[in-house]
Amino acid sequence: MAACVLPCSASLANAQQTTPNLSGVYQSIPNSVTLPGGLKNSGSPGEIWLTPAAAAQMKTIDLKDDPSRHCTPVGQFRMMAREGVKVEFAPVKGMLVMLYEDVSHGLMREVYFNREHLSGPVAVADSNTEAPKGYWFGDNIGRWEGSGENATLVIDSRNFNSRTWLNDKGAQHSESLHLVERIRPIMGGKYLEYKMTAEDPEALAKPYTYTRYFEKVNAEIQENVCREDE
Repeated sequence: MAACVLPCSASLANAQQTTPNLSGVYQSIPNSVTLPGGLKNSGSPGEIWLTPAAAAQMKTIDLKDDPSRHCTPVGQFRMMAREGVKVEFAPVKGMLVMLYEDVSHGLMREVYFNREHLSGPVAVADSNTEAPKGYWFGDNIGRWEGSGENATLVIDSRNFNSRTWLNDKGAQHSESLHLVERIRPIMGGKYLEYKMTAEDPEALAKPYTYTRYFEKVNAEIQENVCREDE
């Protein structure tokens, strides 16, 4: 899904010359697969270290309320670690759009390159009487580190709502949740190396990072819609 991603300070032509072409559809490799060089998936949302308060709160959570069981978005911290996740990268002027095949749990993400984070909690209108503060996937701001084929796309996300969980054990996050994704093409663009780091001083005892590898596939994303408790 993307020819290239545009840094706010670069023209289209310059960006195409100095940043990798991430356009296309990518599917995560199985946890059991090891790529050349010994590269393999590591870590998972289930291995996060919680603060005592967050660990106590998790014990009060009814797992039947898990967003993944009710066809609602799970947030990128869980989504990008799911087995078989498939995502398309597509460029739009000034932003990168990410489309998940699992539309019920993933929705669509917009990564902006031409602005800073929105200041303060944002009330997002929905069908409820009281709009929740923040977004399912946060406010996503992108930038490139480095240049050429070795450049890394960094996505900094803040301003999440309270409706997503950190894992399927019921771990909750606070309004302070901060996610940083680092994405770089490897092996000539055949694969993407994806590193997700979560920070939340109220919920996490220390920052946690997991790694996933995605293979570029010659396919289109399909319409994959879940049914509750399926």
